Amino acid sequence: MGLETFKKRTSALKLPHEIYKLYGEVVARCDHCSVARPRPPHSRISGLRATNFGELLFLDHADIKVQNLVYVVLLIYDAATCHLAGFVQKSKDNGETISKIREWIDNNTCRPKAICADEYFASEDFKKFYQWGDIRFLPLGPYTPCPQIG
Repeated sequence: MGLETFKKRTSALKLPHEIYKLYGEVVARCDHCSVARPRPPHSRISGLRATNFGELLFLDHADIKVQNLVYVVLLIYDAATCHLAGFVQKSKDNGETISKIREWIDNNTCRPKAICADEYFASEDFKKFYQWGDIRFLPLGPYTPCPQIG
């Protein structure tokens, strides 16, 4: 999120000017944020809402760089409760990612009804997993996080 958007969204919090200055510095150094991309089109899928835990999950990988090391983290976000879980992985291997999703399912004793994620989570391995779990997959379009129309 850009600095101006951050200011608008946090204006009611009456944050000190130093916070905005620091936020601007972080955004300026961020590799992802500094790449010029057009804004994604707004989602034409309506009703991406969840009222119960596990109804809708958002998945993504994050690469965290610390000195010369890169850590891969699978992020699982529940839409109903805003519960965020992170699982450290050795790689972005499909099998390892699916095992981490299964670990989330086991830990929370909850099988998701729908998963919204980018094209990485749309491979044949994942399709078999979704079919096994009777999980609806909602693919994202280019320049996520906007879902694409199927």
